[in-house]
Amino acid sequence: MNKDWTQFAVATRGEKWMLDCFNRQALTVGIFEEQVLSRVVAVALSPLAVVDFTVHSVCFAFRVTYAIGRTLFYREVDFEISFKHLQRVRDAIFPILFGSIFGMIHPYLGVYAVEPTKKHIAAGILTPHDTENIVSCVISPITAMREMEALFREVSPEFMPVRSVKKHLDEVSEWEASFERTQSIEISDLKLTNQLYRKLFETVDQGALPIFIKEVAKRVTLVVYPLVVALDLSIYFVAALSCLVTRCIRLIGGQCPAYMEAAGTLEALAYQVLKVTYFPIAASLGFFFALYQAKAEAIESVVHFGPLTRLSFNWKMMGLNRSLHRIDVGESLVLPVVRSWSDLSNMELTFLPSINSHMYYLLVERTGEATYDVELIERGANHSRAEKLSLNEMESLLYQLFSLRYLSLHQKAPDLPTILSTEKKTLDLGEQSSTISNCLVGNFLAALEVLHARAKSASYEKMREQVRVHARRRYSHYARDYFPMGVLPAGTFAVTA
Repeated sequence: MNKDWTQFAVATRGEKWMLDCFNRQALTVGIFEEQVLSRVVAVALSPLAVVDFTVHSVCFAFRVTYAIGRTLFYREVDFEISFKHLQRVRDAIFPILFGSIFGMIHPYLGVYAVEPTKKHIAAGILTPHDTENIVSCVISPITAMREMEALFREVSPEFMPVRSVKKHLDEVSEWEASFERTQSIEISDLKLTNQLYRKLFETVDQGALPIFIKEVAKRVTLVVYPLVVALDLSIYFVAALSCLVTRCIRLIGGQCPAYMEAAGTLEALAYQVLKVTYFPIAASLGFFFALYQAKAEAIESVVHFGPLTRLSFNWKMMGLNRSLHRIDVGESLVLPVVRSWSDLSNMELTFLPSINSHMYYLLVERTGEATYDVELIERGANHSRAEKLSLNEMESLLYQLFSLRYLSLHQKAPDLPTILSTEKKTLDLGEQSSTISNCLVGNFLAALEVLHARAKSASYEKMREQVRVHARRRYSHYARDYFPMGVLPAGTFAVTA
């Protein structure tokens, strides 16, 4: 029997058993048994990943030898299966190191450790944007953009718009990586010190005590201030360690977990070191400010990383403005815009980007020596356009749009600039899919649809279908994997001729 060993994966089965126990789908158990059984199963995640690593390493060695032999004797070069086994080997490295550890802390962290990053990217590319009740796809931006770039290299040139899609993808992935490195400053920034003392001071103020007693009571709460600061600082240490570990995994050839590509860079690691160094100094100042004036604002005024984020962001914007100057009349740029928001009352953990964010694409066209048109592209209500903007207006608009990514630079629910009009958009792209987590892929395909329309090309659907054909072939080794975030539509990974 001709078995497809590229689809061999036992770690993903262990992941399913763990979630079945945790969600009480496999057994009718109590809450205590649910917590214990799921973590007992989680112990097996790393050993199962070792099995995957071993099997695919052996298969990779065999398939490479076989492919070299066919190349030498039959002049047929085909390393496709070898590369799929190699991807499985890369996928197994992080679960080997952290699958069991993360799973024992919490089953959902075990899922995060075991899930291959590219499997979700494949699901996002292969699932139609208009599918109802689509499952969530944890699509990691930088890896997704590079994967789409590889797919578009295989699409026939006649199905492309005037300017090379590869060049647009290069720009998008380059700027996304740059802005994510700045966003790494906000990794795991739960602001526990700020939040706790805001709640403590508000609770004391709402009491029926005399004002003098309230002021004394608020200062008494500062006794536990060092403990809270130490907890915050330990989280920043963990964030720095995660960046270092991610970098090491990349150096040995492993696949980064979702959202952590930029976190493994030297720039992101430097930011974490700066945070760990700066935070004790800022927290000490916050203590003395609160001792003098017992208000939450006294602590929040210094205990934050806004200045570091703004300094890095402004430096990146200077580079973007230089790129704006360099494009010729008639040329365009495609840039990633992320709009983030946070409900800090629920202390949501911020990833890169977090689940509480949405990605658009910005098409910037130079229409004259000093004029620009810009279109904010998404499938949905915010698809909008502005025309004949001066250079100063363009730079101001870019600053407003790109600052929406950073929680420390805007309010909880930032609004899009009013200069953009929904009446001037190039074409109607329809509605966003029912699950917004696929916005990275869905809205990029929408951007390509706009480029085709502006180039008066009718080949968008043919290009899209070619991309799907190549994607099914490229990711067929994930066809039998367990998908933890829902059931994919039937035939998602079915290879067509």
